[in-house]
Amino acid sequence: MKLGISFGSYTFTAGFITVEELPSRKHELLGLPLRYHEPRPQDPQRWFIERMTEYHSRYGVSDLSLWLPSRRLDDSAYLKEIGHLLAGSGLDLSSYELDVDYTEAAEAYAASEADFAGTLPHLRKQLSVAERLGAHAIKVTAPGRIVNRYRKDLPLERQIARFGANLAKVIDESSSFSFKDVLVTNHPGYKVRDIVQVLKTASRDQLAIDFNTGNPLLAFEDPVSAAKEASPYMGAISLRDLKVIATVYYGCRVLGVPLGKGSVDMDAILSLVDSTPASGGNLSALVETTPAEGGEDRAVSDSLDFVTSDLKRHF
Repeated sequence: MKLGISFGSYTFTAGFITVEELPSRKHELLGLPLRYHEPRPQDPQRWFIERMTEYHSRYGVSDLSLWLPSRRLDDSAYLKEIGHLLAGSGLDLSSYELDVDYTEAAEAYAASEADFAGTLPHLRKQLSVAERLGAHAIKVTAPGRIVNRYRKDLPLERQIARFGANLAKVIDESSSFSFKDVLVTNHPGYKVRDIVQVLKTASRDQLAIDFNTGNPLLAFEDPVSAAKEASPYMGAISLRDLKVIATVYYGCRVLGVPLGKGSVDMDAILSLVDSTPASGGNLSALVETTPAEGGEDRAVSDSLDFVTSDLKRHF
């Protein structure tokens, strides 16, 4: 496997996202306070690539994922600058994460055919940018915060049908580009078996699962069992650890922690992936932490320390 880092490790808490870039009500839906790092990087993407170049030298990180804000997609000078940074970094852009221009980006994939059609011009623009930057694959995230398997007014079967049909459109739009895969991340709103059904509904060879190791816990699944179910379809893996704190009277809390500090058996999952011929030994494995605001750098470096020591045999 090839070791990498997800840009999401530095943006999940909204610490590097400006108020203008936050989709409507996103902070409320995620329970995020409207406070930010001070000082914040003026250009988070540039900052991230430069920091990952340091990790390339220190830990042997080779891959990264990235996305650009909508306001930058028509900025040719900026795109050229980011392209030069990537080319000189020694890093591969293993995936570019798509944001369909919708109130809640991921929810668009469960939208009606007419609503999803309205996102296609923005989608085409992102596909063009992703190829220009040299992305090997594009990545979409399953719906989850608004539309999910627990929503009673939109049956799961209908959600899967919509999601599969809309993913097929993404594949068709991307067919004129050179991407190897279209990756679908297992979001907490769905179990892995739901995502597998979506892939079968879309019925396109380029589709694969970007298996997030921590998200099964949020979907009430065992991560190792979920990895086994996803392994025949796996095209990438995101290394995320969560700690489950169970209490007798109040249910439980699930907290994001650095890799190796939580409840996910990373070694068992990676051993399973190593032994699955369909997954292959050349998967991109991206560290994705969900730290408290301001703790991103420490969480990423602690996670990389764990990977390069305790999980070294898998890389």
